[in-house]
Amino acid sequence: MHLVHRPSAACCASWTTRCTTTASRSKLAPIIRPRCPIFAHIAEQIGTFEAAGQPIISVDAKKKELIGDFKQSGRTWSREPIAVNIHDFRQDSLGRAVPYGIYDALNNRGTVYVGNSADTSAFAVDAIAGWWQPPARPPFRRPSNC
Repeated sequence: MHLVHRPSAACCASWTTRCTTTASRSKLAPIIRPRCPIFAHIAEQIGTFEAAGQPIISVDAKKKELIGDFKQSGRTWSREPIAVNIHDFRQDSLGRAVPYGIYDALNNRGTVYVGNSADTSAFAVDAIAGWWQPPARPPFRRPSNC
């Protein structure tokens, strides 16, 4: 025997006036310094470098990716299914690839370097140094103060 309790219309009406559906919200950290002066300074520096014919680059490191036979979403044409590892554990990988991008704003040209360094900051310095060497970078005027 199953007992079923059916709430009255008055009970449901009072419950819906007290409860609503809500989504969770993240608490934002307070902004300590106003951003406008920071971006104004950056824009001023960009103008100064552009007028001097010096490079303006934007750099970005992306997520380190494991190298090996790991499952990836998507499809590929092949006669036979490709055997891959179900889990992507680091010990099953051949190494890690670290993509690092450099965008030259004046020449609208991007370059991507891929390395295997665990030290992202050292790799970033090496990538920028490699980009700076001809023929990777376009020619820029030499500053008068060098």
